[in-house]
Amino acid sequence: MIETLIQADRSLFSILNGAHVAWLDPIMAFFSQTWVWIPLYLGIVVALFYTRSGGTAGRSRVYFALFSLVAIGLCFALCDQAGAWGKAYFERLRPCWDPQLSETVHLLEGRGSRFGFPSNHAANCFGLAVLTALIFKKRLYTILMLLWAAVVAYSRIYVGKHFPLDVICGALLGTAIALLVAWVFFRWVRSVRYTKWFHSNT
Repeated sequence: MIETLIQADRSLFSILNGAHVAWLDPIMAFFSQTWVWIPLYLGIVVALFYTRSGGTAGRSRVYFALFSLVAIGLCFALCDQAGAWGKAYFERLRPCWDPQLSETVHLLEGRGSRFGFPSNHAANCFGLAVLTALIFKKRLYTILMLLWAAVVAYSRIYVGKHFPLDVICGALLGTAIALLVAWVFFRWVRSVRYTKWFHSNT
């Protein structure tokens, strides 16, 4: 059963990775980078302090933004550590290291580390998208962030670094961690919202 699933995953990777065109290569390589999204992360930070996230205003908005940043940082750390643990535990080779595929992979990046399950890119992006969507509660923002996360996850297949199951499981992992962090975060916020230091709008 597991071997059948792995072979199907390899076949799907070959289809998706093989369906490339020259003009799309630099775009997918761009999406696959991490540093290029620094402006997006900074934009989220700014938005937390200048929008009425969580129905807050004044000083309570600042507190909410600061606590949100802590929650986001925690989510990133958990996603990253869970992804690293998964790679060490499962030791599933990346497509570019797989003896059955390494000669045919359309690789747009360096081969990198040997193991790729689950995808940290997918976990981190979906973790950020889901958690901040729950914080901002804006439909358009939610749609755009989930679309962004999906494109980044797909780019990892396109550039030859991950199998489809790597990114699917990474996305599910990041979503699960984001939901857990959000649950703890909002329970904590509700517990302190009516204290003097949080409730004040001055």
